[in-house]
Amino acid sequence: MMKQSGRIVSYGATAGAPKPFVMANIFLDVKGTAMCSPQEFSDMVGFVERQKIVPVVDVVKPLGEVNEAIERVRKGGQFGKIVLVVKDAGGSAKAKL
Repeated sequence: MMKQSGRIVSYGATAGAPKPFVMANIFLDVKGTAMCSPQEFSDMVGFVERQKIVPVVDVVKPLGEVNEAIERVRKGGQFGKIVLVVKDAGGSAKAKL
């Protein structure tokens, strides 16, 4: 049960499809998300840098192993981000971790 004007939030879709629910059984006000203004984005990046916030990285793979990375996500075997490293024509990695 949800109170009037309540909010349902779904997250974790990369771990698989969410459990279904019947939309006709609820009155729903769906809200999307917009990024933010350029200044807000700059402020957020500054905050992340000052606080030294880093993502949890499960595995780093070369782009050539993209199918294996997708399969890992599909099976829900990852904890954190899967990083695919793209190399330029000279063989240098383009990703900075």
